[in-house]
Amino acid sequence: MNNFHPDFTRQKMKMNRTYRLTQSNVPNYISLLTAKQLIADELNITNKTEINNDFIKYLCNYDQPSFIYDVICLHFTIMFKSDTHLLKFLKAYNIKHGNEATKLLINFTHNDNIINPTQLYCFNAAAVVLLWSNNPVKLRILYKFGGDFNQIFLNGLFAEELHTYIPYYNHFSQYMNYKNNCYNFNHIWGYRLINDFLKQINEIRIICGEILPPYDFIMPEKDSYLIKEDKKNSEETTNQINVEENTEQSNYYLLNQDSNDIMDEEIRDNFIRISREISQQNNNTNPQSLSEYILSAESDDSVPDLNSNDSDSSSENEIMI
Repeated sequence: MNNFHPDFTRQKMKMNRTYRLTQSNVPNYISLLTAKQLIADELNITNKTEINNDFIKYLCNYDQPSFIYDVICLHFTIMFKSDTHLLKFLKAYNIKHGNEATKLLINFTHNDNIINPTQLYCFNAAAVVLLWSNNPVKLRILYKFGGDFNQIFLNGLFAEELHTYIPYYNHFSQYMNYKNNCYNFNHIWGYRLINDFLKQINEIRIICGEILPPYDFIMPEKDSYLIKEDKKNSEETTNQINVEENTEQSNYYLLNQDSNDIMDEEIRDNFIRISREISQQNNNTNPQSLSEYILSAESDDSVPDLNSNDSDSSSENEIMI
């Protein structure tokens, strides 16, 4: 007989399937922000926590395949970090593993029966965005990295139709323990309020062509953030997009890199020239002309601080990609 040992993971899962403690309190409807704060506190996740494979390994009770660590990193980044963190993570993963692996990571479906032993729930990155975020920018990032928004989930529903049926719970809790031992792995934190997700629902339905977009809506281009084939093996490209050395300014430009999202340089120059002529004709009646304002803005090296708040932004000035 050799020295190899059986894989007892299935035995652990069977124990969880047959023996589940009943939750003492009855969960109620709670806001998205409250649910995220409760779970983040139990997992010791703060604004300064760096969600990477080492941190995920620290949370897990037993070893998982490296790809599962990557999936948990992606889902937790969506849940607890900003759109810039998500962009950094996927760009680094794309450079390291390639286009197909990146699309596989985003569209990979994690299954669990945590809430109900006889009911299987499924989650991919798009579903996590729609269940744990109110930031449409994250949806657009996934789409530009190859996200598939047409997958079918519970009872034949699409991702944006799951809110009523799935409560707030940690879909990776069978792998990790909470800080408070009173909370079981199948603990339900509360039920979702549909108003927290209206922006997300509208965004994905516009992208999928189910509803008409507003007049100023910019349709994202699928796969546009993936490495182009002619640059895949380019050392220059790899050095330019080294995520660990990215500054906030490069993140801002990356979020706005599509030609449809920025003003054409020729149009901008003509606009500035015309504005100057108009301002000169106004005999300096305006303390600061429009052209001077534009020129001063262009000379300003400061860019929006996208990491100032790691929670999802709901402001009207949110950068849309």
